[in-house]
Amino acid sequence: MSRLLALRREGKPITRQVRSMAEALGVGERAVWRWLAAAARDEAAAAAPGERARYHGRFTVTDEIRALLALCGCE
Repeated sequence: MSRLLALRREGKPITRQVRSMAEALGVGERAVWRWLAAAARDEAAAAAPGERARYHGRFTVTDEIRALLALCGCE
């Protein structure tokens, strides 16, 4: 998330990275855009995207997923 935020602040297009991240996580692009918006409002949200979605039926980013994102450069 922090990398996407930095690119966005620099005015660079991030749609491709958002799509890659969504695909890697198995979530919709819209979810990633919502996480990005939350992270822009609150820097703490950037460290744990999707963390607030802890109720049944919602996707939660785990430490394992964060490690996979780091490996693919989608952080």
